[in-house]
Amino acid sequence: VIPTIAPFILPDLLADIRKLHPEFTLFVREDLSGHLIEQLCTGELDVLLLALPYPAEDTETRHLFDDELLLACSKDNTISQKATLSTADLNQQEFVLLEDGHCLRDHSMEACKIHSESIFIRYQATSLNTVIQMVANDIGMTILPKMAVDAQFLNHDNVITKSFDEDNVSRSIGLMWRKSSPRVEEFEVLCELIRQHHSV
Repeated sequence: VIPTIAPFILPDLLADIRKLHPEFTLFVREDLSGHLIEQLCTGELDVLLLALPYPAEDTETRHLFDDELLLACSKDNTISQKATLSTADLNQQEFVLLEDGHCLRDHSMEACKIHSESIFIRYQATSLNTVIQMVANDIGMTILPKMAVDAQFLNHDNVITKSFDEDNVSRSIGLMWRKSSPRVEEFEVLCELIRQHHSV
């Protein structure tokens, strides 16, 4: 599972799975998408929970749900005063983003129609915790997944989030496994468990 999903849904999800299937043992590894896919292809891992699309040969994917992407900025930022927000409003703004290798960065920029030459990237971080600290101090704004906000990830009074007044500003959350895996039936059951958990 990738770091921009794991802390926000795994704790409750794993607790639910333990209650429903106490005999089921699940081993979890958290890493960047590229590293996880390498381990999937070599047989070290069985199934991945990540944001799609992500290029990988000889794999199957299942879409689970869409995770809305929100703008996060400090209360002092002028964009926080806008009544409605469009992706076009992000042009020429200052951003704090995750560094290259984090798919949230790529999916956010694609969903929000952001081109690196049209924004100012003031800081690149390795974790969302660092990103939020920078946003709270008005170093720049960022794009956050709604699942992080729903999980009370934001603990700064100085940071607000705003939805975009457009459709499809989101990332797709799904499972990925090898086409050759004999455990597809189990993975489909896991898909349904995650969907049910997310809809609660």
